[in-house]
Amino acid sequence: MRVHIDGLITDSLFIIWGAVFDQVVFSGQVGKFKINSHVYHVDQSEALQRPFDEFRQSFYEKVDWAIDISQAQFRLLEMRGIPARLIRRDPSSQMVVTRERALNQDWRSRINPDNTYWPFSTDMFLATGEPDKVLVAPLTGPKKQTEKLLRELRELRDLGVVE
Repeated sequence: MRVHIDGLITDSLFIIWGAVFDQVVFSGQVGKFKINSHVYHVDQSEALQRPFDEFRQSFYEKVDWAIDISQAQFRLLEMRGIPARLIRRDPSSQMVVTRERALNQDWRSRINPDNTYWPFSTDMFLATGEPDKVLVAPLTGPKKQTEKLLRELRELRDLGVVE
């Protein structure tokens, strides 16, 4: 299924529960989104979640690509459950962190102490157990904040934490 979402602004966080994606394109200015790997927000028991996790894994083995965010400027984007290899992205502001890089680099001792958002986001990623994640710099917020977060994400790239 091919879907193109162009310029969807949200004031509050829009959470998508238990969805899978096959050739979905986001472009333009987009609000605050969280793509959640859980199928239900109240009951997150293994009995309910496991069949969906198995379906999602099988589903993503068969798609060429899941989601394209390369032409979108998000206010916030949090994604779980989509393998980074299936996400088309803009490498200047949307970078991949892998579990291996996050755990094996001595980057925390070398990072600017003012860079707190991305280490926090990386810690949240490590807590999920997923192998990788795309970190997306918000590009539609206040200019000063956007520039700071983008600069700090690029610092992680320079330290070899993200690619």
